[in-house]
Amino acid sequence: MNDNPVSILSSCMGHAIHVGFSEIKYKQKDWAASQSQGEDVFADVTRGHEEWEVEVVAMFPQTWGSTALGFGGIGGASMTTAYTVILSSHQTGEYLVYFGGRFAYKINKPNESFTEDMRTANMDDVSSHGKYERMQPRGENV
Repeated sequence: MNDNPVSILSSCMGHAIHVGFSEIKYKQKDWAASQSQGEDVFADVTRGHEEWEVEVVAMFPQTWGSTALGFGGIGGASMTTAYTVILSSHQTGEYLVYFGGRFAYKINKPNESFTEDMRTANMDDVSSHGKYERMQPRGENV
């Protein structure tokens, strides 16, 4: 297992930029259409993230009860310490959590439990990550 923090962070950043975060959606002026129609015309555009748009929110060593880290499944019974990395995107509001450089889960609307567990360097495993999502009031569609 790779325990080099720079390699782990680099791997997490690469995943976040190319795969992990949702695309950024925005409107962009279509100059040719605007000129031909005589009024402003905008097109829906999507793009991926750039490195500078991803923030490293936290990175800390976390000890797990097996070599499976927080992924569950079959792992050796020995206590294993691996880096937990948490990245965020201000453009999408998402957070990505990684254990040992491997993607664990995405949180779209983090709640206070997420913030507290991040502060205490004790993130929950993959099977329990739903506790970190902020609940929406009934009738609210976002």
